[in-house]
Amino acid sequence: MSSLHRAEHILEAVKARLTGLATTGSNVQRARVYNFADTVRDALTIQMGADAPIDQAGDGNIAFRDHVLEVQVTAHVKSTAIDTRLNLIKAEVIVAMLQDRTLGLSYVIDTDEQGWQAPIMTDESDMRAAQCTGIFTVHYRRSYNDPTQ
Repeated sequence: MSSLHRAEHILEAVKARLTGLATTGSNVQRARVYNFADTVRDALTIQMGADAPIDQAGDGNIAFRDHVLEVQVTAHVKSTAIDTRLNLIKAEVIVAMLQDRTLGLSYVIDTDEQGWQAPIMTDESDMRAAQCTGIFTVHYRRSYNDPTQ
């Protein structure tokens, strides 16, 4: 049995699902704060958002509780056709995330797309660059008093 929080396993499952997409390939990192190298044109970063229990007052279950984990997936693009590249990446991410809504984990109940923020554009040397973040929520179950189970 792993001593890692179930949220950690979920984030690793998301990274595995998003690694190898046609647009971004292996350019997928978690919690990255620095810019990608100039040679990287398309990439994804994964950030953990809020992890909140779902109010289950009165359901009588004291062994398990349900949580909703927010996962932020940011597409990074350097291109002369920003919108087209972002839309290609977004489509691949959505398909990968929702193809198996349990993310291959027995304790994940559902994964849902919450939408995408407006792109943030910048100008980097010979290419325009942009970032666009999509929000996904992952509904999962864990032990009431042990987040590793």
